[in-house]
Amino acid sequence: MVTCGNCGAQYDENEKVCPYCGAENVPVSIKEQSDYLQGISRKKALLNTVIPQEKAKRAEKKVHRTALVLVAFFLLFALMAAGYSIVRTKQKRYNQQEALRILEEYYVNNDYEGMYEYYWGHDDLYSATYDKYEKLCDVYHYYSNGNRYLEEDLSYIKQYGDGAVDWTDNIGYDLSCFFRALWLLDELEDNGYIYNEKAGADYLKEMTLSVLKQTCLLSDNEIQEGLSRYEGFETDYSDLAEQVIRRVV
Repeated sequence: MVTCGNCGAQYDENEKVCPYCGAENVPVSIKEQSDYLQGISRKKALLNTVIPQEKAKRAEKKVHRTALVLVAFFLLFALMAAGYSIVRTKQKRYNQQEALRILEEYYVNNDYEGMYEYYWGHDDLYSATYDKYEKLCDVYHYYSNGNRYLEEDLSYIKQYGDGAVDWTDNIGYDLSCFFRALWLLDELEDNGYIYNEKAGADYLKEMTLSVLKQTCLLSDNEIQEGLSRYEGFETDYSDLAEQVIRRVV
C-alpha cells in the first residue's frame, strides 16, 4: 500500500492514480516512462541492426536471382548462337555441295554455256572449291566473246566487201580473244591440271582451234605463231587479220 501525497489516503501501490483524489502515482508513472523509453531503444537497435541485415540479405538474394537470370539468358543466347552457326554451316555446306553437283554436271556434259551462266550468276562461288570451274569459265568467256564478235565482223565484211580492209583492227581483236583462251589453256597445262580439268581443257581447246582453222582459215603454224607472240589485247594481229579477211571474203 502507498499513501497519497495529495489527500493522505492509502491505496494499492500498482494503481496509476489515487482512487480517492485522482493524484498521479509517481513511482508507477516513472516506471511506465522508463519501460517506454527502453522500448524505443530496442526499436532503434532493431532498426539499426536487424532490419538492415534483413534488407541486405534480401538485396543479396535479389542480386543472386538477377545474376542467375543473366547467366541463364547468356547461356540461352550462346546456345541459340551456336545452334544458328551450326545450321548456317550445314546450309552453307549443302549449298556448296549442290553448286558443285550442278557445275560438275555441266562439266561432264560439256555444257560450258550453262556452266558460265550458272557460275557468274552466283556471287558466292568464290572459294578455292570452285577454281576448276572458274578457270574453265574464264576460257569459255574469251572463246564465246571472240566467236560472237568474229561472226558479227565477218558478216559485216561480207556485206560491205570493199570496206573490208578497214576491219583489220576488229578482226585482230577477235583473234586476241581466241589467243587469250589458248594462252589460259596452256597455263592450265603447265600447272599440271591440278584441278583435274584436263578433259574440259582439251574440249575447249578443240573448240577454239576449230574456229581459228575452219572459220578464220588459219594454218597450224599461223595459230602457233600467233599464240607465241600473245602479250595481251594490245598484241598486233593486223597481219593475221588481213589473212583472215582475204581468205574468208
